[in-house]
Amino acid sequence: KTRVRTALSEGLQEDDVARMFIRWYEALLWGDDPPSDVLRASNEHILPFALPPGSDWLRSFSDEAERGRCTYQIGNLACLTFEDNMKVGNRPFAEKARVYAAPEAPYRTLREVLAWDDWTPDAIRTRSAAMRALVLERLDMAGP
Repeated sequence: KTRVRTALSEGLQEDDVARMFIRWYEALLWGDDPPSDVLRASNEHILPFALPPGSDWLRSFSDEAERGRCTYQIGNLACLTFEDNMKVGNRPFAEKARVYAAPEAPYRTLREVLAWDDWTPDAIRTRSAAMRALVLERLDMAGP
């Protein structure tokens, strides 16, 4: 239980663990009948790992240490098709959001992200807290 709480609070740095977690979380959002696409979902880090010089992301994530922490937070993850994940790469949030909003996008985690006008450290912290609360409730681990 301690390891689960720590991972949900401090982030998921291992790509395989992050992929498994976000697929499970996506399925959780669908209840008893998640679509089969969830099994093939790629894990999208909305705030990318690597930012090119002059990136738009640096406006909201200018502090390198904070950017590093935010990158691995569960609130920075969503499901995306592999093809769309390749398209969005490290583009600015507004450009990514247009791909996320495509009508064929079947993922509810993307809908959660699209509820935000901009992707900031506060957005990631707020979404992480909400995700953590839901996960701990479903695992019957709510409370201290």
